[in-house]
Amino acid sequence: MTKRQLLLNCLNLLSGNGFAFSFDRIPLSYARLDARRRNNLLLAGLDQFLGRTRMLAAPPVLQIEPTNVCNLACPLCPSKTMGRKRGMMAPETFEAILRQAGDTLMLAILYGWGEPFLNDNLPKMIARCRDRGILSLTSTNGHFLQTPEKALEVVDAGLSALVIAIDGATQESYAAYRKNGSLDHALRCVENVQEAKARRNSATPFTNLRLVANRHNEDETGKMEEMARELGVNMFSVKSLGCLPDREEFAEFLPASKGMRRFGPNRERRPRKSTFRCRYPFRQPTVFWDGTVVGCEFDYEANMAWGNVNAGRFREMWNGEAAQNLRTAVLEWAHRPEFCMKCPYVGRGRNSSIVRSIVFEPPTPGAADAPCS
Repeated sequence: MTKRQLLLNCLNLLSGNGFAFSFDRIPLSYARLDARRRNNLLLAGLDQFLGRTRMLAAPPVLQIEPTNVCNLACPLCPSKTMGRKRGMMAPETFEAILRQAGDTLMLAILYGWGEPFLNDNLPKMIARCRDRGILSLTSTNGHFLQTPEKALEVVDAGLSALVIAIDGATQESYAAYRKNGSLDHALRCVENVQEAKARRNSATPFTNLRLVANRHNEDETGKMEEMARELGVNMFSVKSLGCLPDREEFAEFLPASKGMRRFGPNRERRPRKSTFRCRYPFRQPTVFWDGTVVGCEFDYEANMAWGNVNAGRFREMWNGEAAQNLRTAVLEWAHRPEFCMKCPYVGRGRNSSIVRSIVFEPPTPGAADAPCS
């Protein structure tokens, strides 16, 4: 985002009560912003404009990891190989997050390095976000919500958007990457969610059927788009492969088409002219399942942790020494940490991890709005 675009967004924010934005090209909106969230957004814009490392604003977006456990074994996902302890986020930890950051939070991204629906408390987390006026988004491999009743729980909880990853039009192409996965299970998940929305006459969650492009499915994007239309979802998108695609043992998964790849040949070189503005340690930190706070989701081993929300000092961590050091490294580029090398947004073949997207049915005006307290 350029400074001009940033200024236009701030002026638009000042001109009315509503606010529309997107995450991974998924449209989200508030029909009415309360004063705390609106003022915090303006401060976040000022922080970005000035390139500050000590933030005036609290983070408007948080990524919250319900669990780092997964039922599948996708080869390029670090979920199975990371050294970090496995577990499920406790309700008390989630409440600590809302208590310390919820007043100005606009979007809770409820997934991390695992399958979020393995945490039985996920529908309650979604409902707590709704009650606090926070939009919520999660992503699933589709092996849960296998009954209409389970899908109704999610719709009734008030989930704003749901990504269902289906990486192939046939069981063979699907399971080539989604190891131990079942295409039939993933499709049943989509059907149950769409049926639950129809039963409740609900426009939410906004459903995005997503294909992660790899060598085994890159020729099936047309079939997958047709499948998405037939299933009645709101959106179809194609995401580039990450986050370990340049390791020799994973070469078989790299798409043959360079247009489907995330990383370009000059991976370590920063573009001379770039509109990139890193959002992670500046506006979107991550809280892992045990409450550990990091500046970026790609620090999945928590090597540069800022602290823990269970200690009750999130605001101190947000502008603590560790946080400011990371922001300085990102801005100056010279001493950025190793996990920055996995970033899909800068110095790469493309400026987004999304290769292609199409919205079939936009959200009903006001349908995705969270109530503001």
